[in-house]
Amino acid sequence: IGTEPLLRALQKHTMHCTYQDQAGTFLNPGAYADDHLHHLSVRNSQDIQDILNIYTRYARVSGLHINPSKTELLTVHTPVQLTNEIVQGTGISTVQTLTLLGIKIQDTYAGSISATHAHIDHKAANRELPIASKHTHMLHRRLLVHTTLLPMYNHAFMAVGTTQQLSKTLANTIRRVMWSTTVGGDIRHRRRQVAFKRI
Repeated sequence: IGTEPLLRALQKHTMHCTYQDQAGTFLNPGAYADDHLHHLSVRNSQDIQDILNIYTRYARVSGLHINPSKTELLTVHTPVQLTNEIVQGTGISTVQTLTLLGIKIQDTYAGSISATHAHIDHKAANRELPIASKHTHMLHRRLLVHTTLLPMYNHAFMAVGTTQQLSKTLANTIRRVMWSTTVGGDIRHRRRQVAFKRI
């Protein structure tokens, strides 16, 4: 609630440089807690400085501190000269990947999907091992998969989607967790009397 006036001011004063998609829809500033995301189509570094000035004015009123050094800039088809002007004039650093709410955003859609799933796969591996190491009933394993592994992937599916290959990899991961047991670092296969698609 406290940042709502800020978001309204940003939307009003950045309309001239807010990114507009092919359907004519403006992608207005978004916020979650203290994380803000701007989709911009700037022509000069002053557009970015104007946004920082709005944050500075908000900080004076609210008492909050805005740290430009923690702000990151991901450029898409942006001239190198303009990028350098923004970095030098504002102190904002450029990155190849932005992280927002667990989603990895890159300069291409395909790159965002791959980076996000690679990030999740790394975390999922840490959760997969305890499940595979437990001597649990198959239905209990199914419950563990649904409560510990799938929520991470569902978040990515809703945010950036997936590909056929990534979906196949996830299916193989679930199959491995359901039908194998890890004992002392060795993988031992369990019985496979139930059709995988019924699980």
